[in-house]
Amino acid sequence: MERGPQGRPAVTASGSHLIPVIEQQLVEARTQLGIRPEQESLWGAYQGRVGALLADQRRPRPANETEGNALQQIERKIDIVRNRLTALEDIAEAAHKLYASLDDAQKDKADRLLAATVPVFYSGIAGDRMDEAPKMPPRGRMPGLGAPLPPQDQ
Repeated sequence: MERGPQGRPAVTASGSHLIPVIEQQLVEARTQLGIRPEQESLWGAYQGRVGALLADQRRPRPANETEGNALQQIERKIDIVRNRLTALEDIAEAAHKLYASLDDAQKDKADRLLAATVPVFYSGIAGDRMDEAPKMPPRGRMPGLGAPLPPQDQ
């Protein structure tokens, strides 16, 4: 794993720098929850759904991400986010079933651990960095044009 400043994982637009962290959190959560034999299939389904989303995030960005007009590029971003939302909904469904099988002590632990095993939601396309706020032009200026923006009602 590449390392960035202060020894933290190097940040990538795809979020792949977080995959080893989430994989480790899955291992730790399973251990700390004390998954019983009758819960193994539910844990396996949950872990499999998370793994599918992680695999999607590992996939290289499409070579054509900047091809086409602005609307086509936006539609590609929407498609990626839509697919990832579906994967997150699959994770939630598996989590509901797993959670329902847990006893109260396991639920207390799950309340602290499970959410950290779900990857952050973003499109994974260049420019969609999870560690930075979007760069906005100075207030009142359109990027590249230098023309003032119209006043905004507040």
